[in-house]
Amino acid sequence: MNFKYTKTGLIVLLTTLVFLSCSNDDESVPTPALTPLDNENLLAYYTFEGSLADVSTSQVDGNATTPTYVTDRNGNPLEAYSITGQAEQRFTTEDFPLGAGSFSTSFWLFIDGDAVADDVVGKARYIFGTREICNLSNFFNFQYVDKTTIDPTLNTFILEIRQADGGNANISTTGIEKDTWIHVVSIANNEAKTTQLYFDGVLKEEVDWQSVSMDLDISNTAPLEIGGNVCVGNNGADVLTSFIDDLAIFSAVLTSQEISDFASDSLLAD
Repeated sequence: MNFKYTKTGLIVLLTTLVFLSCSNDDESVPTPALTPLDNENLLAYYTFEGSLADVSTSQVDGNATTPTYVTDRNGNPLEAYSITGQAEQRFTTEDFPLGAGSFSTSFWLFIDGDAVADDVVGKARYIFGTREICNLSNFFNFQYVDKTTIDPTLNTFILEIRQADGGNANISTTGIEKDTWIHVVSIANNEAKTTQLYFDGVLKEEVDWQSVSMDLDISNTAPLEIGGNVCVGNNGADVLTSFIDDLAIFSAVLTSQEISDFASDSLLAD
């Protein structure tokens, strides 16, 4: 009896150890990082791998007369897009499916410092967005204002979000670096009534909307434009000479895990 008890106990012990070992092995396997394609609220995703195609199910492809590609942040040739300010490289889509409610963006940006070194302080340079007319309307667009001639720490990155009724969810922050790749996430949260900017996965700025009763609705029939804007030329406004990569737009608020994963080079390496 004692022998059987001891043997049974040994078998139970070995089985337990094997189970624990397998469990530890399972735990050591890293969880795959999230990608924009994992988000069911993805509106469009441009990887710029030698193409202006939207790789999401929306298939809102971009067009340009002479698209120009450059080496991306991981050293892959011709896998990021060059924003030159020239009409031939102006990226446009058909009507972009941006509706009412929250939305988020995720993208990589490289600002050419030489191109803005002599800018007059206050000169707006457009990056991308959707806007039908250059006056009060529903739109969003990203801008950059260089103030190096005064103080480089005052260089300003802007996300302008406006409604035709005058409501806005604008946000801006200073200190964005030039001549290096920066990962940017923006979130316009219709429920929390806040807009956030993240650089390289870290919250950089957050603002409350001027009117907490405003329901965000910037739906319009404008195309998505990169390197162009209907307001270029107004008050000296121009296009920001830069590179952009892995641009994703969502009709929802991104999670903290998505923000972290999207900012990882290992995730979005082309």
